[in-house]
Amino acid sequence: MSQPNSSETISPDAVARAVRFGFVALILALSYPNIQRALDIEIYQQIWSDMLSGTPLPWATVFVIKAQPLLFAVSILLPLLTLATLFISRLATSLYLCSVLLVLTLTQLFFTWHAITAPVYEVVKRMQGGAAGA
Repeated sequence: MSQPNSSETISPDAVARAVRFGFVALILALSYPNIQRALDIEIYQQIWSDMLSGTPLPWATVFVIKAQPLLFAVSILLPLLTLATLFISRLATSLYLCSVLLVLTLTQLFFTWHAITAPVYEVVKRMQGGAAGA
């Protein structure tokens, strides 16, 4: 078996930095839809009030409407904290923080997306109920 040259070996620190870069890039990419959805909540609220015409909104949607400033702040804070992890000298700590930030970013993205689309499902349920009774 041949031994790899010392010039061809990759240090564990280089691998950790590459993984950290991947985490940072992924979180930054996922932050754009988070920021956009947080900014668009008021527009969606107008659409929902027209579509549902007085029908109560799902709890997740009501929460998102009331927490819009908080969601916007969090959607800005997560990518900023992610960029800050690039300046942490201990790579293991940086990777752990990136993992937590990725989970938080995905959680916000999926929850906000669910809350935004929930009223559409209510409209579909009403349409199916009306069609079934006809």
